[in-house]
Amino acid sequence: MQPVQTPHRALVYIDMPELLNVLPRNGEHPLHQIRGLLNRLSTFLQRKYNTEIVQGFAYGTPEDAQYHLLPGMELRLLERPELVSRTMELDILEHALLRPNIERYVLITGQGQHGPLFQRLEQWGKMPVLLAEDPERASEGVSLKMTLLLPVQDVLSMHQPVGSASAGTFKPIAPLPYPLHRDVLYIIEQGFGKYEEIYLTPLLRKLSDELGDLEEHTPKSLINDLIEVGAVRLEKRSGIPHDYTVLIVNDEHPEVQEVREELAQGAGPPYHESDSDSYSPY
Repeated sequence: MQPVQTPHRALVYIDMPELLNVLPRNGEHPLHQIRGLLNRLSTFLQRKYNTEIVQGFAYGTPEDAQYHLLPGMELRLLERPELVSRTMELDILEHALLRPNIERYVLITGQGQHGPLFQRLEQWGKMPVLLAEDPERASEGVSLKMTLLLPVQDVLSMHQPVGSASAGTFKPIAPLPYPLHRDVLYIIEQGFGKYEEIYLTPLLRKLSDELGDLEEHTPKSLINDLIEVGAVRLEKRSGIPHDYTVLIVNDEHPEVQEVREELAQGAGPPYHESDSDSYSPY
């Protein structure tokens, strides 16, 4: 029996302005495209190079603040676009010096030039990975022997990992049990309505902050109640470095539609403090 090899550990870095410029304009939200890119990259590195991505960093400007919901990624915002690439490279070099247990450094960019950085990483015995629109051009001017060059489009075209995006179904539509559940829908739509998929962890934190302490309910129990009446559903996703759960709202649920209409007219949630056993909205 052969001994199990310990996986190589990798950090991933994303130049958000550069990457956004080269993503295909196919109608898919960039957030979904980037998530798919990370999922495919993670599976590819695990299967072919025995490498596990253990942490990630995304760099951008305040315009990129919406991408704070990328799973497993720490978002670092710089005031000016010209600081993004420079700060990212400095962080990579610092990590390479201070974190000897990390063997691979993965940089995802668009058309940025990073040849000298990867040459230095190779000199330090690291195994770099460069994803770019044209990685040969992004690393031109230096001789690289250990760097793995991957075109962004090739990674996006890789087969989607099994189980990374399961197509679920909603439970049969039924009325919301109490007014408090309508408040939950308001919070979901106000804070996360622009996303087709909502990461569960920040949503639960938002519900806890907005609703405070409730005697009869917790944020998780309220979500479970919405699932039972077909207003939302949960699905599992593959992530970096851990899998995660997303919530999907049912566009066909009548009370979801009503909440969206009321929000469009400027309404907001009344935040009911307690339920009434005798209350019935129907």
